[in-house]
Amino acid sequence: MSQLEARGQSGPFRRGLSRRHDRGGRARAGSDMVSSPALRKMDFSSDILLRLHWILTVTTAAVGSSASTRIVTEGEPLTLSCRYSIKRYGPSSVCWGRGCGALWCSGIIVQTDGSRVVSKVSEKYRLAGDLQSGLVDLTITNVSRKDKGPYCCRVDIDGYFNDKKVFYTVTVVKGQYLFI
Repeated sequence: MSQLEARGQSGPFRRGLSRRHDRGGRARAGSDMVSSPALRKMDFSSDILLRLHWILTVTTAAVGSSASTRIVTEGEPLTLSCRYSIKRYGPSSVCWGRGCGALWCSGIIVQTDGSRVVSKVSEKYRLAGDLQSGLVDLTITNVSRKDKGPYCCRVDIDGYFNDKKVFYTVTVVKGQYLFI
């Protein structure tokens, strides 16, 4: 009698991944057997998409992305750094947004064409640095609670999945007032 028959499972089976915790509370991957031809077919396509997503994420992360958290006091300016090598990549289009989409920034704040700013949503945002040197730091003036959350700088580098991405999470804390 097979292990599956002993567990009361028969017919066509598929392997499914599950997450279990060991005695130390650490997550461990395992597998379960589930019967259903429709689920097996769906699992196959999901498995391919999951693996492709993992490969693209690892590739993108390996090419050039970084992440950090910045804490700023309400009312103060904040500069988020983004730099790339002009010598290596040449002048490149850059965007700053509230996130990085699949192909470009999402919620675009500022965009360049590699030599000048081509769009900006507000005077609240400005690029600090020299575009011709690959310095595309974003300065947010008079930070408010609305400015909290994710930011992304994306440098357009030729080729598939070569873009440099820098991620920030901004936390805004209440300002302290001094009364004299």
